[in-house]
Amino acid sequence: MAQLKWHGIEAQLQFSATESASAAEKIKEIAYSVDADLIVMGAYGHNRMRELFFGGATRDLLIGCETAVLMMH
Repeated sequence: MAQLKWHGIEAQLQFSATESASAAEKIKEIAYSVDADLIVMGAYGHNRMRELFFGGATRDLLIGCETAVLMMH
């Protein structure tokens, strides 16, 4: 966070537990609630079988997200 601040970026860190929503849905919910301009996250691929059973936050976040998303692998 200090490095972001040094570059003039005012970032906020949010922690939230959820039992019912997917990780992507929770990220979108928080981003909308704080009126975020940008969501920054890592983008990691998993094998197709794992994603079939457990889903993929990367893919799910891109579907219907109204906030800009910066992903880095």
